[in-house]
Amino acid sequence: MPQTLITLKLEGEIICVYFFMQRPTIEVITGCMFSGKSEELLRRLKRHRIAGHSLCIIKPAHDTRVETCVRSRSGAEEEAITVSYPADILNCVAGKDVVGIDEVHFFSPELVDVVQEVFSQGKIVLISGLDTDFSGQPFKTTALLMALAHKVTKLTAICAICKHDAANRNQLLVSAKGNRFFVGDSEYEPRCTNCFEATQVI
Repeated sequence: MPQTLITLKLEGEIICVYFFMQRPTIEVITGCMFSGKSEELLRRLKRHRIAGHSLCIIKPAHDTRVETCVRSRSGAEEEAITVSYPADILNCVAGKDVVGIDEVHFFSPELVDVVQEVFSQGKIVLISGLDTDFSGQPFKTTALLMALAHKVTKLTAICAICKHDAANRNQLLVSAKGNRFFVGDSEYEPRCTNCFEATQVI
């Protein structure tokens, strides 16, 4: 279980040391593209690093935009381990206090069992990923993790059409041909529910 060392210097040079024990949790950060999910994940991971917790950061091999790190659109980044299958994560987390997993929608639902196993080892698990695809349908892996999480943060973006801070959908701007995964930013824009047009797969 992660613990933080706090040292207080009192009168007479007396040093008091306390250990703050943090319970293992599963936290999910979700929302549409451009809503700041990875940035929020990195912010929370940074706070754990400041607290002295050891980190393991995971990204899926399917996300080819950045090969060796998790990076936000604002430029924040952290080195990450790239894995192809959820089970590979279990080989990476030994001795770590906090496990961060980005872009979880790219993983199969097998990730749910892996996350539960990591949590059972007394670790904090921070998760980030899209909640719906370009047709407006939920990603099964993200939905299952949201149901199991102790805390869920749902972020929105600025709608590209009406400019309200209410975007919760991913508007696909190119033709869809049987693939729910288009890796890239130029193919999408954030839309609110009113401005969203569900894309039909050809």
